[in-house]
Amino acid sequence: MSGGFPVDLILFAMVAAFLVLRLRSVLGRRQGFERPPQERPAPGQAR
Repeated sequence: MSGGFPVDLILFAMVAAFLVLRLRSVLGRRQGFERPPQERPAPGQAR
């Protein structure tokens, strides 16, 4: 391991930041206004 500038560490940090930003744009952020998930009836039960 050399004592020079850690280029690989900077590169990995950039890749991690890119992935976090992409996931955030795809998944979105929870705002608190979403309805709670509805419970589905069991397959054998009729309405």
